Amino acid sequence: MLQDLVTKDCSEVRFFMPFDDFNLPAVPTDRDTYNEYRRLSMEFIEARNLRIGGYSALPNDFAGQGQN
Repeated sequence: MLQDLVTKDCSEVRFFMPFDDFNLPAVPTDRDTYNEYRRLSMEFIEARNLRIGGYSALPNDFAGQGQN
């Protein structure tokens, strides 16, 4: 479920905050940075939820297994 945190070719991590090799603050320090952080966080959550919804809509191949 973390596919949405990397680029499509999995070569880079998509950060929610500006990233400079851990030289910048880990939390937003102004309104614009917070708004961008929130927007990116919400995009991740929505993409993840769509992915989960897609998996939950698949037929359950394991139904009834393990029951006597």
